[in-house]
Amino acid sequence: MQLVFAGAVAAQEVRGRVSAAETGEPLPGAFVLLLDSAGERRAAGLAGTDGGFRVSINAPGVYRLRVEMLGYATHEEEVGELLTDEVVVREVRLSIAPVMLEGITAAGESRCGLRRDEGSEVQRVWDEARKALSVADWLSASGQLVYQVDRFERTRDVVTDALRDEQPHLRRQLSGTGKVPFRTAPLDALAAAG
Repeated sequence: MQLVFAGAVAAQEVRGRVSAAETGEPLPGAFVLLLDSAGERRAAGLAGTDGGFRVSINAPGVYRLRVEMLGYATHEEEVGELLTDEVVVREVRLSIAPVMLEGITAAGESRCGLRRDEGSEVQRVWDEARKALSVADWLSASGQLVYQVDRFERTRDVVTDALRDEQPHLRRQLSGTGKVPFRTAPLDALAAAG
């Protein structure tokens, strides 16, 4: 589906929603890229908690939209020519595409080689790794990191790992943006209290 709006916007924009093809559920964290005619990334963003995304570019031109997410098939489609102050809306549905590999056997041979039929599976694994690294690279360059933390307290038995106690009244969710979503307790406190 494509809708085109003209109006007072600061730049050309592609916006929409990313959802799972199988369930229709939103896919927060999907990496949305706007590529130029040479396939170079010109703008990028992450889908929000509702699957919504908005990617803006300051130069009119012909673009493609690529949407990637770990465990899902990459979606790529032609946006076409974006004119000055134009907004294009797209609904993107990603299909689940898990990478299933057989067990790995290590052997001491002098050369590394793959049989022809193994190459495509290894390529799929590298594609998934590239998706994760692309998002990490973009987040690092943009200084943006969107996170949500579910904080709770549990007590487990050290020997059996059985759950002894959980404090549901202490459970809370935190979200925000920043460069460092986590911090650790001081090492001496961890050594003393776990």
